[in-house]
Amino acid sequence: MFNEYQQPLIFLESQPMHRLLAIKALQDGLMQKDLAEILGCSKSTMCEVLKGKKRLPAKCLERAKAYLYNDYYKDGERYVFGELND
Repeated sequence: MFNEYQQPLIFLESQPMHRLLAIKALQDGLMQKDLAEILGCSKSTMCEVLKGKKRLPAKCLERAKAYLYNDYYKDGERYVFGELND
């Protein structure tokens, strides 16, 4: 039976990187162009990556990992977990 307080069963560790990027960008309120800029790739490449049609370029991989696991954005401002922002 459904309980309105239940959390959805989403197993993120089993998701491919393009889905994780899409979910996190949605959570952070970012558009594809914003995510492309953060990761250092073109808007068209980011579009293809998020559709799962293209792999993330190697040059963007470290930035993608930092975005997924360390950074978060609020109102366009970047924050890093564990750091104090003024």
